[in-house]
Amino acid sequence: MPLLPEDKERIRYHAGYPNVSEVATLAFGLPVSVETGYLIENMMNVVREEAIPRIRRILDVLDGIECLLQESAVHMGATSLGDITTNLKEDDDLERQYCKWAGRLADILRCPLYKGSLRFQKYVFGAAGVNVPVRH
Repeated sequence: MPLLPEDKERIRYHAGYPNVSEVATLAFGLPVSVETGYLIENMMNVVREEAIPRIRRILDVLDGIECLLQESAVHMGATSLGDITTNLKEDDDLERQYCKWAGRLADILRCPLYKGSLRFQKYVFGAAGVNVPVRH
């Protein structure tokens, strides 16, 4: 049984790829439509059937981490309550875990995480994003 459309949507989302068929970009100053993620789309279509359960488990982990990130946003204002002190690095720790598991998803599919995604800029690609040498 191949990946379901819902699985593919989750894969695109967690790997940082746009969930649209085409993205408008500029070429020579004019807007043009280009298909993004052709590599991930092709790889999702040739996934071995025996790998699908593992992919779904990783997607579940990523969904779970995202839920924890949403919960951590609720209590970010308080640093302590009585004897309980919150982990001020919780958000960063969860983001690192998310990136680690997204990397595992990318490894299974043998395609890179999407470099244009803001989600991975800090922990995967560095704060500046993709480094491009500039010639003077």
